[in-house]
Amino acid sequence: MKIVAIIVAGYLGAGKTTLINRALEERQGLRSLVLVNDFGDINIDASLIAQSTDNIISLVNGCACCQIGDDLTQTLEALISRLDQFDRVILEASGVANLANLRCHFEGLAEHFLLQEVLVVDGSRTNDLIEDKYVGQHIRAQIACARNILVTRLEYLDSAGRKRLTNLLNTLNEKVFFVDGLDSLAECDVELAIKSEKHPGFHSHVVAGKEPLDTKILEDWLAHLPDSIHRVKGYIETEGGWVLLQYVPGTTELVSVDIQSIPQNYLGKLSVVCAGENIHKGRLTSPWLQVDRTTACS
Repeated sequence: MKIVAIIVAGYLGAGKTTLINRALEERQGLRSLVLVNDFGDINIDASLIAQSTDNIISLVNGCACCQIGDDLTQTLEALISRLDQFDRVILEASGVANLANLRCHFEGLAEHFLLQEVLVVDGSRTNDLIEDKYVGQHIRAQIACARNILVTRLEYLDSAGRKRLTNLLNTLNEKVFFVDGLDSLAECDVELAIKSEKHPGFHSHVVAGKEPLDTKILEDWLAHLPDSIHRVKGYIETEGGWVLLQYVPGTTELVSVDIQSIPQNYLGKLSVVCAGENIHKGRLTSPWLQVDRTTACS
């Protein structure tokens, strides 16, 4: 038996989880199994997708393209005996994962999985990211090897900005297909599964809140983070109640949440991802926040 396996990749905060949740809601008749790899000790993305499906496997404590690659391979092999229970498998890669390396885990499994993939690209940040001293080369390599690209946050670009972005993406990858969802993906040739160079070094810090935070204090903390901090997300208690914090440089989103469905060990903790060399934990500490633990990926 053979079913579709879709790799959903993309840099930190590009919109992978939102895309997957939308796909699950739009195609509720399909039996989807979702594998979620969130770099670091707490899998915030898995908790968000768990609200859309019960069929979810969490892969944590590292990046599926390198550190916990064996876990991913073993998970895929274990699924072979259960393929009749699902119509498709969706793998949400961590925001630091290397797309080319992820393909390698499907080598030798072509008789069981029809491999597809999509690279989610944040249209509002791509121009800045490809020039970033820490991850610019990584972002370019991701785009260059992608089979399908889905661009998010186009509403932040005017017509001229959209044209520049399209030209940039076509320059980096002239053979790419532009798609608008998981139902229109071109098949990925497994022969493309050639390992590329390692991605740049990343560190994930778990920052714990000591007490309910004033929203203004939280926003001020975010505003003074080092430039190398590319992602912050998690559930934190504010003076107005519990919120889901989603941050990428230039954009902060605080959404009220019902904590009844959220794992208790995730509450009051933020996942903070640093690109390039690690920063001293003192740069993340305040009277209200303290670094709990750190995971490295290089």
